[in-house]
Amino acid sequence: RAVVEGDVPSSAGGVYTVNALVANADRALLSGGAATLAIPSGRHAVLVVPAAAVVTDGDLAGVRVAGRAGADLRWIKVGRRTGGVVEVLSGLRAGERVLVPRDGGA
Repeated sequence: RAVVEGDVPSSAGGVYTVNALVANADRALLSGGAATLAIPSGRHAVLVVPAAAVVTDGDLAGVRVAGRAGADLRWIKVGRRTGGVVEVLSGLRAGERVLVPRDGGA
């Protein structure tokens, strides 16, 4: 966590110099150090599934969905992969039960 004192945009577009105050009681960080930050600029609701649930066949991606007669393979269109989850752009609705292999997909 940091307290931002100010920012200055650069001519590179989308790049800023940010002055921030960071707690550093144990002196693990050097004064004047540099860091790269990803600062969110809004919120965006998406449907995600665990990456281990996604199966691939060539360029196709799918998930197994719990159905009346067992597991149905559903082909989906995937987006970003972030932190162990995959964004689902189409092919799945919120609330559907996606099955994840016990071995984590390995």
